[in-house]
Amino acid sequence: MRIRKKQWVEPFLKQDHRSYIKEPSLHLGKWKQLANKKRLHVEIGAGKGDYWIEMSKLYPECCWVAIEKDMTVAAVALKKSLQFELDQSYMIIGDAKDMPLWFDAEEIDVLHLNFSDPWPKHGHRNRRLSSQQFIDIYKGLLTKDGEIILKTDNQTLFEYSLLMFAQDSFVLEDVSVDFRKDDHPEDVITEYEQRFIDLNQPIYRAKWRKHG
Repeated sequence: MRIRKKQWVEPFLKQDHRSYIKEPSLHLGKWKQLANKKRLHVEIGAGKGDYWIEMSKLYPECCWVAIEKDMTVAAVALKKSLQFELDQSYMIIGDAKDMPLWFDAEEIDVLHLNFSDPWPKHGHRNRRLSSQQFIDIYKGLLTKDGEIILKTDNQTLFEYSLLMFAQDSFVLEDVSVDFRKDDHPEDVITEYEQRFIDLNQPIYRAKWRKHG
């Protein structure tokens, strides 16, 4: 997701905000201690932060870390989060490729991949968050029974992701080609997702568990 750079962004990010972690490597291996929680959820590609914020409100017993590489989009999410008392939620502005610098081995309990960029061109497949280079990163950072939950409106990305995770050390535990056909109060619906629902676009969802 890319939006035009806004003038307020750089001054805003220079300020100290409780949720904004400017040097995430300082917390490597210590995220649960930082939030005083027993489980760590990480969302990659958090966009404007609606899922990160709403899930943090729904599950206050967990630590929630959002990763967004677009500075302007991340700033919008941070600014929005200031409206709420979210003392267990944090934002990292950076590329997910650098996650091993921020998280220790087997530190993350659940990874969320929500409506990631499908990178539809054949030559761009390695940029997808379910490509092998990212799967290799996830394997090292997830706990022994860690989970990956993916949601997308893009059928091609969904099928590609099913294939990629099946080839690796992940067990498919749940899959749906029309996730919002039924009520799922455990998973919030963001304004972004609601657009697809209003257009009768199916939401694809899958959950994998790290094997062993």
